[in-house]
Amino acid sequence: MVRMAEQRDDEWILKAFLELEERLPEGLRAELIDGEIVLVSPPDGTHENVVAKIARQIFSNCADIEVWTTKGLQTPRGRFIPDMVAGPSDFVIGMPSWVVADGFYLVVEVTSSRPEDDREAKRLGYAEAEIPLYLLVDRDRGECVLRAEPENGDYRSSYRVPIGEAVPLPQPFGFALLTDGFLR
Repeated sequence: MVRMAEQRDDEWILKAFLELEERLPEGLRAELIDGEIVLVSPPDGTHENVVAKIARQIFSNCADIEVWTTKGLQTPRGRFIPDMVAGPSDFVIGMPSWVVADGFYLVVEVTSSRPEDDREAKRLGYAEAEIPLYLLVDRDRGECVLRAEPENGDYRSSYRVPIGEAVPLPQPFGFALLTDGFLR
């Protein structure tokens, strides 16, 4: 009986989330994180600068990989709008707004107003969705954390460096991501 009630609650929350999303003012986004509807305001300039620097390096080093900054991902823990995702060229053509995360190579989050979501719930959601790489640029802690090898709902390995040091991105990227200009 309890499971049925929980399932109805989950369905109600998802329905409310999808209805709310259609009514949001321009610039405001909504995410569904562990059953909680979270409204997200536009990012600040430093946040956008970090995302742009990562995208530029991927474009410069990986001709067959594209990046997207507004793709909604369905994960077992909710519906997230990561700061950036990367995958094969033309991968998102024909996809709806919200997609199952299968097939993306990398997801990137840059901490902002709710850093614990990025460190915990989103990390676990991306691992459960089996996205191979999760890069967290943790501005509050001054570090970059690259997580890899999703297994049993979390990432088995992580590589942590202070912002300013390079992060080696494995294949299909195969280059060291330079982070020295992230917090200017």
